[in-house]
Amino acid sequence: MSVESTLPDWYPEGVVYDPTIAPDAYGPANARTLQCFSELSTSSNIVDVAGGYGRYAVPLAEAGYTVTLLDIDEAHLDQAELNALSLPEGAGSIKPIKRDVLKDDLSDFEPFDASLCTGFIYLAPEDVVQDLFAKMVSLTKPGGPVVIEFATDRIRRQTSDATSKSLIGRNETLYSYEQGLDLLRSLYKMIGGAVFSRSSVRLNQPYYLRSTVITAKGYAL
Repeated sequence: MSVESTLPDWYPEGVVYDPTIAPDAYGPANARTLQCFSELSTSSNIVDVAGGYGRYAVPLAEAGYTVTLLDIDEAHLDQAELNALSLPEGAGSIKPIKRDVLKDDLSDFEPFDASLCTGFIYLAPEDVVQDLFAKMVSLTKPGGPVVIEFATDRIRRQTSDATSKSLIGRNETLYSYEQGLDLLRSLYKMIGGAVFSRSSVRLNQPYYLRSTVITAKGYAL
């Protein structure tokens, strides 16, 4: 069964990863999101849910953390494997694992020191976001950070290069900043609240993108 046939229709199909065209296909990691893990010791284990090719796993591993990256997309997992092998001496590690985080029972994992989702969560309808948030909390040790990066007010334009195939799902959900913030507040309220920060993304290559990003951080109970 192809990856495309297993993905929901709000997720971009036909992901093509070509590092010669776009080494950072979705832009560099957000410094504010990375800062959410600064309180952890470098011996900590972080799960990167739907972590793709390692946009966040790489800088986290370079900082010394052990990162388990869960994703279903084979092209991104292949690149994550290459990124894991290319880490500098003395870095932490990246362990890419093929898992469908929407459908799979993830209870076979031991709880992690922290959890992160920066990828597709903001494309999903509210009920899916709620389910994925619950899984993130269950994957995290009590008191561990639960961090979500949520892109809102997204404006994108297709481009002619191959990477544009990975950009737009047929029925993806579009959240305004206010809608995204309200949703995240309601989720994090269940674990005692969160700290929210706001930043802007502006990309012109390999495609045009403008968005307002919410970084949310709370702690698992």
